[in-house]
Amino acid sequence: MGSNSSDFEDVAKWIESVIDSCETPIQLSVAKNLTKLFLNQVKKVSPDLVNHYSLHLNKRLHDKFQ
Repeated sequence: MGSNSSDFEDVAKWIESVIDSCETPIQLSVAKNLTKLFLNQVKKVSPDLVNHYSLHLNKRLHDKFQ
């Protein structure tokens, strides 16, 4: 499971599955917080990857409830 992995790609895929499973606005809010925390960790370790994951995950969040 991505939540136990230290590989950013695995964690991002796990977050995508969390986003895809959201059915309520509260769940979406939790997924947004999860995404924000993940991006903060990516920024600390590999700042050059933040834009890649930020664009991808934020688009996924936006598309979920549009």
